[in-house]
Amino acid sequence: LGIAYVSQEKGIFPKLTVEENLKTGLWIHRGNKTLIREKLNEIYTRFPILDRRRNEKATFLSGGQQRILQIAKALLTNPSYILMDEPSTGLSPVAVEEVFDIIRTLKQEGKSILLVEQNVRKAITIADYVYIIELGQNKVDGSREEMEDKLAEILGIWGFRK
Repeated sequence: LGIAYVSQEKGIFPKLTVEENLKTGLWIHRGNKTLIREKLNEIYTRFPILDRRRNEKATFLSGGQQRILQIAKALLTNPSYILMDEPSTGLSPVAVEEVFDIIRTLKQEGKSILLVEQNVRKAITIADYVYIIELGQNKVDGSREEMEDKLAEILGIWGFRK
């Protein structure tokens, strides 16, 4: 249906290699080895770290690299829409920056992304429109510009400092 999902959980097979994990995202093309190789090459070009580690078990990747692998698997289906659930969860600050750079690039490439993220400051930098939900209730929503103006007030409500 043109929708890919990147879960909050590590959506990889830890005992499989990076390449084997990627191939699980290509199962619908299992009879077309040329297309599979082309798609893998596209991913390896986009994410050189996966190329360098293609023969290693996914369990040996850092948390950020595992998240990149998960995003790469989603991209192999050439989705129009990507649903991302808390992509920064459990990542180091450097890995968070890298993942948000990837999300920003995907947006610039025309992918539509529904991002669920508790890192409000980061999410607002990418979003076109923002909903802030607390305990299942929509508390505030608006354009990125409106939310940037409200950010200090919103975070203050939750006890965060500017």
